[in-house]
Amino acid sequence: MLKLILYSLLLLVMIGIMIASHIKFPKNKDLHKDLFYMSALLIYSWIDKRKHEMNIIQTGRGMSETLRALNPGGKVETLKKEYAIGKIKMVFIILLSGNVLAIAVCLSGMGKGNLMEGGIIERNDYGKGAKVAEVRVEAQGLPFHEDFSVSVPEREYSVEQLESMTGDFLESLEKKVIGPNENSDQIKRNINLVRSLDGYPFTISWDSRNYNLIDSEGRVRNETVSDDGEIVVLTCEYKYEDYVGNYEFAVRVLPPDYSEEEIWRNAVEEELQKSQEATSMDSDLLLPAVADDTDLIWTERDTDESAILLILSFVIGFIVFHLKDKDLEKNYKERNKELVSDYCKVVNRLALYMSAGMTTRAAFNKIAEDYKRNMYKQKKKRFVYEEMLLACNEMLNGESEVKSYENFGLRCSVGEYARLVGLLGQSLKKGNAGILSDLKAEAYRAQTERQNTIRKKGEEAGTKLLLPMTIMLGIVMVLIMMPAFMSFAG
Repeated sequence: MLKLILYSLLLLVMIGIMIASHIKFPKNKDLHKDLFYMSALLIYSWIDKRKHEMNIIQTGRGMSETLRALNPGGKVETLKKEYAIGKIKMVFIILLSGNVLAIAVCLSGMGKGNLMEGGIIERNDYGKGAKVAEVRVEAQGLPFHEDFSVSVPEREYSVEQLESMTGDFLESLEKKVIGPNENSDQIKRNINLVRSLDGYPFTISWDSRNYNLIDSEGRVRNETVSDDGEIVVLTCEYKYEDYVGNYEFAVRVLPPDYSEEEIWRNAVEEELQKSQEATSMDSDLLLPAVADDTDLIWTERDTDESAILLILSFVIGFIVFHLKDKDLEKNYKERNKELVSDYCKVVNRLALYMSAGMTTRAAFNKIAEDYKRNMYKQKKKRFVYEEMLLACNEMLNGESEVKSYENFGLRCSVGEYARLVGLLGQSLKKGNAGILSDLKAEAYRAQTERQNTIRKKGEEAGTKLLLPMTIMLGIVMVLIMMPAFMSFAG
């Protein structure tokens, strides 16, 4: 009980910290963190005010350099603060989870102790196995104590106790043996020759006086039994350690109750068997025409499964038809991602060529021609260069340069290329000198966006790993807690 009180007090303190942090740091766009983060921030603020007295969240010069390297452009003090808050948050979550588990284990163990008042340990009944009790003994008035693992074997029965329960045991056994049959004088179905009976310590073995009618497994073979039935004596031997008892009881086996359909089927099988025996040396088998005074009509069963195959092909075609649309949509999204990924390279090369003195059209054509020349080295086609080749062909066919660029942007249908087309159109009006700085700025922006995209993909990959890591943590916790639960359950 004292442990439970301590665990509960600690849980109340942690809940109080969470409530206080929620009040002190209300939700807003700047604090986009969860409640655990806000709790860690509150603890950090409390420690920070006493940083001259405590040295918990201080970091050395090497740590500061590492944080700066992992977060380019970030302020060292801010990074150190976030790092410390992250560590506090992790510890807080672990402590909270462990506290909740400790309370759960403590509650599950309450009232399940093996040692009762007066130094009594209750034995398990027969068949439930031995019980192990972890106890501590102390010497009153002396500073001595010792821990023991006391093994308490299951309960044993005296001969008098066994004989007193025999009557009820045999009565229950007869009811169990009859099973689905109405009574012992009308045995038409299989019986239950059980090897043990719940609530009784006996081990049971069986013997039958007529194995042709009832075997040792309780299977009833009554197809040839007359309407008056036949008596079968069953012998039961029940024993517990050195105590052995025998009991005999008789059952009347009656012929089975056949339905009208089963009678007709048996008659058909009998006539078919006769026909097979009669024509065993003939080249053909003549199927019987009559069975049980009923004319028989024989037809060949249809085993052609072509209809199933046709229906299955329709189902598969329907599924593939819709999946193809899904694949098309997926490929379109992948194409857009590829265009965005290649945008940075295209802008950088345009800026490079135009800085070298090339015109806009010459730089554009140069990029397309380089791709065309090295196409055999490419493992697959790149959408943006294919669109650029198409734009160059339009210009060769007499389309104006401005219109070709506009068509290129429309075909790409990605916002980045719309900006690029706007810059290329301005270059035709202002010349390279007027547009070169804008193009370089666009190249820098594209490079920054590409870096952000790569960083975002890395974060998404880390997020996907959270589920398997959580599952592994759960497995580890179960492996740790199961022995404790099993010991409490006894």
